[in-house]
Amino acid sequence: TLEQNADDLGAWLKFWRFNPSTQRYEVERTVLNPHEGKVVCLLGHGTRALAATTSTDGKFKLWARVDGDWVCSCQARSPSSYLKACTFSGSGDVLAASFGDSLGFWDTGSLDLMAVLRCPPSLSATSFTEVCLVSKDKPAFACGVWASAGKGNCRGISVWNLLTLKHAWSMRFEGGGHLCCVSTGSDRFAVSVATRASKDSKEDSTRVLFFSAKSSEPERIWHVSAFATRL
Repeated sequence: TLEQNADDLGAWLKFWRFNPSTQRYEVERTVLNPHEGKVVCLLGHGTRALAATTSTDGKFKLWARVDGDWVCSCQARSPSSYLKACTFSGSGDVLAASFGDSLGFWDTGSLDLMAVLRCPPSLSATSFTEVCLVSKDKPAFACGVWASAGKGNCRGISVWNLLTLKHAWSMRFEGGGHLCCVSTGSDRFAVSVATRASKDSKEDSTRVLFFSAKSSEPERIWHVSAFATRL
């Protein structure tokens, strides 16, 4: 977990463990100010003792549990700006993260940058807010949720084939809204598009679109009468 003051006066990165005897979580280690700038992203792996932090200072760090203690195992600097959104592959061997209008893929053992995928310039994307690997265990595709600097507060998704390292397709969602994506296994993923009530619509709503990564045509669409911020 991360506790961070809004005025950037301090940040506390805490690693927890579950104590079976007390049936409670206890702080195993606290790291004061893990970065020189604001921490943007905190990510933990599902099964490995591995975590990642990214910061506006341009650096990102991997944390691992070594000899019973959490330490910064390695760190590197973003190719430009800073890493804004990130995710681990299922094995934890790869960290996928966004910087500017691009996605980078790092080997978590050495933090070598293995590949960079850029959003098509025609989309005018300025940043990614989410990254997901499809599927997570054996990723063959990557999906990124991006925001555009153009008129209308446009947002959208882009999909890349990781076997060829080429852009597969993209889709725009005009009028803004809140987008997030998640892998649903195999070569499929879901995207939620949440919008607030407006003059045309009296209530909040969310569309959940299910895709095959190979096609921009949704296989199914759910409608929810709520503003869903997570998927």
